[in-house]
Amino acid sequence: MNTLILLMNRGCTWSPETWASQQGGRRDTSGHVVIERPPGWLSILRDERVLSEYDEMESAALSAMLRDPVPFVVEWNGNDMLEALLSAVPPEGDAIVDNDHGVLAPILAVRSLPIGAWVTASELP
Repeated sequence: MNTLILLMNRGCTWSPETWASQQGGRRDTSGHVVIERPPGWLSILRDERVLSEYDEMESAALSAMLRDPVPFVVEWNGNDMLEALLSAVPPEGDAIVDNDHGVLAPILAVRSLPIGAWVTASELP
C-alpha cells in the first residue's frame, strides 16, 4: 500500500472524493471513498487531523502554497487510478501533493512525472 496527502484550497469546487464516487467508488464504514478495479484500488479520505502533523517548517511551506488547505489522505495499490486522479485535478484547483518523504509540491510539478520518480523521493527529479 502507498500513501500520499493531496491538499486542496478549501474554496475549490473540485473534490477528489466526488471524483472517486463518479468513478464508481463507494464510501466505506470508516468514511473512505474506495475504488476497486483489478489489479488495484484507490482510497480517499478527507482528514483535517493531518494538518496538525506538520512541523513548523512544513506548515510554513504549505501556507506559502495554499491559503486554506483541506487535506485528503490517498492510499492506493497499482498506479493506474492514482494517475487518473492526479490527471483529473483541475489546474486552477491549487492542489499540492505531500509524499511524506520530503516532497511537498504543486500537483502540476508531479503530474507529468512517472509516479515511481517522485512518490517515495526526498526531492523532485
